[in-house]
Amino acid sequence: MKEISRSLARQSSLLKKSFSWIASLCCAVFFVTGTPAFAMSNYEKAELTAQQTQEKKVQGKVVDKNGESLIGVNIIVKGTTTGTITDFDGNYKLMAPVDGSLIFSFIGYLDQEVPVAKQSTINVTLEEDVLGLDEVVVVGYGTQKKANLTGSVSAVKGDEMVKKPMADVRQALQGVSTGVTIIDRGGVPGEENLNINIRGIASIAASVAPLVLVDGIEMPMNDVNPNDIESISILKDAASSSIYGAKAANGVILITTKRGAAGEFRVDYNGYYGWQTPATLPELVGAEDYLNLVNEALVNAGMNPKYSDDYIRNTVAGNDPINYPYVNLFKELFETAPVLNQSVRISGGNEKSKIALSLNHMNQDGMLKNVNSKRYGFRLNTDFQVKENLKLRADVSFNRRDNEKPNRLGSAIGAMVGTSPVTVLKYPNGVYGLNKDNTNALACLEVGGMNESVNEALNMKVGADLEMIDGLTLKTDISYKSNNNRYKNYTAAYDFRDPENPDNVIQKWSPSKLLDGRWTQQEINLRGLLDYNKTFGDHSIHMLGGVDVTENKAYLLEGRRNNIYSNDYVELNTGDAEGQTNKGYKTDWALLSYLGRINYSYKGKYLLEGNIRYDGSSRFAKGHKWGIFPSFSAGWRMSEEDFMSSLDVINNLKLRGSWGQLGNQNIGNYKFTSTVYADFPYNFNDNEVNGYSQWYFANTDVTWETTEMIDFGFDLSLFDSKIELVADWYRKDTKDVLLVLPISYLTGLGASETNAGKVRNTGWELSITHRNQINDFHYSVGFNISDVKNELVDFAGNEPSISGWSILKEGEALNSFYGYESDGLFQSQAEIDEHAVQPNQSELKPGDIKLVDQNGDGEINDEDRKVIGSPIPHYTVGMNLYAEYKGFDFSAFFQGVLKAENYFYGAPNEGPAYEIFTTKRVLDRWTPDNPDATFPRLEAASNKNNYLYNDFWIRDASYIRMKNLQIGYSLPKSLLERWKIEKLRFYVGGTNLFTITDVESGLDPETYDGRPNYYPPVSTYTFGVQVRF
Repeated sequence: MKEISRSLARQSSLLKKSFSWIASLCCAVFFVTGTPAFAMSNYEKAELTAQQTQEKKVQGKVVDKNGESLIGVNIIVKGTTTGTITDFDGNYKLMAPVDGSLIFSFIGYLDQEVPVAKQSTINVTLEEDVLGLDEVVVVGYGTQKKANLTGSVSAVKGDEMVKKPMADVRQALQGVSTGVTIIDRGGVPGEENLNINIRGIASIAASVAPLVLVDGIEMPMNDVNPNDIESISILKDAASSSIYGAKAANGVILITTKRGAAGEFRVDYNGYYGWQTPATLPELVGAEDYLNLVNEALVNAGMNPKYSDDYIRNTVAGNDPINYPYVNLFKELFETAPVLNQSVRISGGNEKSKIALSLNHMNQDGMLKNVNSKRYGFRLNTDFQVKENLKLRADVSFNRRDNEKPNRLGSAIGAMVGTSPVTVLKYPNGVYGLNKDNTNALACLEVGGMNESVNEALNMKVGADLEMIDGLTLKTDISYKSNNNRYKNYTAAYDFRDPENPDNVIQKWSPSKLLDGRWTQQEINLRGLLDYNKTFGDHSIHMLGGVDVTENKAYLLEGRRNNIYSNDYVELNTGDAEGQTNKGYKTDWALLSYLGRINYSYKGKYLLEGNIRYDGSSRFAKGHKWGIFPSFSAGWRMSEEDFMSSLDVINNLKLRGSWGQLGNQNIGNYKFTSTVYADFPYNFNDNEVNGYSQWYFANTDVTWETTEMIDFGFDLSLFDSKIELVADWYRKDTKDVLLVLPISYLTGLGASETNAGKVRNTGWELSITHRNQINDFHYSVGFNISDVKNELVDFAGNEPSISGWSILKEGEALNSFYGYESDGLFQSQAEIDEHAVQPNQSELKPGDIKLVDQNGDGEINDEDRKVIGSPIPHYTVGMNLYAEYKGFDFSAFFQGVLKAENYFYGAPNEGPAYEIFTTKRVLDRWTPDNPDATFPRLEAASNKNNYLYNDFWIRDASYIRMKNLQIGYSLPKSLLERWKIEKLRFYVGGTNLFTITDVESGLDPETYDGRPNYYPPVSTYTFGVQVRF
């Protein structure tokens, strides 16, 4: 432990020196520039000195090719920072030198340069940038023009996120970009469960989540208000990601929020109200079918039928729900729930200062009782032009989310599956009916206790850009973030009573329990960069170098007590002191990084880029702390060559190639240390006392996983850029994958991770976009498809690792499905007798699953198991449709997977055999009259067809889902001008409207393998309004 302390102390000392160095650098920016002045605008100052500087007043109007005014066009005096923007009517005015030029620029349009000369009025018509090559894309620590990109980067505009009124940005991103696999597994409001993988799964034990940065600060994506997003850049290959080094092995998602622009202040409001319903729910068989199926299962097991014809007839009639109940618990307990989401944004400023302030609020009820999530947040982005060569910025954002849900929510969903539909949910006298497991789904929601949490996230950043000489800029940023999570999990006690004699207690939930905890995390980041950008004739060079330091600390404190005095006052001090427990600890880690990048362009058609990052992490032992991560990429804009000039059909053709290495330091803390843990009871002098013990054998050689990637792609625009294609092929090898290798039992300790394995992901991506305009009708169609093949290349010589129906095995995808191959159903006793002996041979009957004897030895055993499928989806697709005609707009988005498999285990396969929820798939069970059935023979209390994992239960989980539909109407400007309103748009829409899939009985294709114990994905129907003043 002393060695650990010394190691951490040395690391801390190193970081403090780095922090001091960068802090001094930041302070220097302020002191070398003197005192700023904000007294008047550039226009006002220039007007006072116009006679001395031979400047003149210039004014005019900027329109598009249709003569429509363009609002917010930037007009800059070339070679200076003097400028302005157009107002609501497209008008502008500024002071400019008579021998100067004005540069007009606007997103989506080509820049235009106009000499001033003797002109006092300069009217400009901007042309649309149909190629989009001058569009700026956010990349690591900066921006690049789309034309100059040599890496694989997908860019998504913030407006596309707003078109999808979803509570979580991750849901809106699903299916939008190639190479990005997002699986939506549902989840209660505030705890949505979405898995994001960029170009495959590259690790077994370490995190596979991408790095998410919002304005340079690492934070969860679901903390971001979609209305604040300006753009999202997804860095997919090593060339674009390696500048982030040890954090970037799983890809990088960069979110840029909206900032203020010079001009009049604007107020934007976007709000919607919606209704939520389950996108899918398991389908229950009818009452008559269910009761007959239960009887059939009992008879097949050699027992008597349970339900008489009279009972079945009375149940089907439905006139007496107490004595003859039949309840679909999913439909009974899942309800339509409201959601309200509002956002308001105020932005504007002048040439000296610009601000953007946004506020947001969401109130989302769950579809089950006592589930709710509220979100509150604000963001303030400010920019100041202190001097001609100095810019300052200061940003702050705060998000708070209040979540509450029943403590036994998981048990409630499990009870919906595990309860017979002939169970009374709640009697008229208020007594809950119990199922065979002595529980009740409604009681779990109403009286099982509550979990409450409050999550607060504060992010602050200040920065400065100082142009030291022409083309050389010093950029510094200091950011601080704090996350505080307060949670209280209360498990209530409850007495279940006899419905006929409520004084008689027949089942207890006891004792009541309370867990009250605090999790606090603080992180500070300091960054200093030198940015040099210069053009020499046909040669352009852009260099970036700097240092980045991050220090993270986290604290946990928890207390537990039982027998809480009252459900109305749930606090720790109202519980029993005897038996109380508590725990608390602190963790910390730090990362010191040196980084560099160089871009070179010759005539804008031969492009080269090199990146390097040198990372030092406290998560590894001495000798393994530092790693270097380089990348190289090149691009050739073939369309700029003279020999391509005759091919008018091709507007842009760029070939790209890259190689690079990335790291993954997200392996947890202190893996290299012999950590000692508390709360280990042992016997001392015949008394049980708490002690300390080491859990696992430390591996001082553990280090980061390293990913090496190659990528080849092309960008192609055709027919005046009406058609755009982007394609990539890549191979992604991750070596030194963390594996738990066996060690001698004599150590008395568990094994720790060792860098030993290798995982390969090979894939391709293709996106096609068509845009066009026919008079007043604008439309676009976008389609993307991608695929990845995952393989465990090296398992360090280990035998395959089997867990349930999953396996880790060389040559196969990670966690492939593993079990027996099935060959239909036995049709006769003779066929059973002649077949190889199965483990359940004595129980087999016609209609049971027949397993394949792989080695032909006449016996079905472990040697006959094989890989029978994969949980990794293939051919992920997305299609986006958009149309606009005058004031009307229409957008639709489809998303899906063309090849996927899911292993359904347990309840979906048991149904009437255990008298629980029974899906409609059971109706096609085997009987002598239905030999071609898709479901085995029924037999009460028998699991013989289920416990032997086999491919009979693997289902095709491919699907196409209508993810979003929205129809809007914007009132004409001629009408709005009377009301002093710039924009007023009403819209209606829906999300997750329907799903096309072969997964039967209403089960969701994206659900987890195994039992369907999940809170389903949500369909939302919304009405909203957007207003701009």
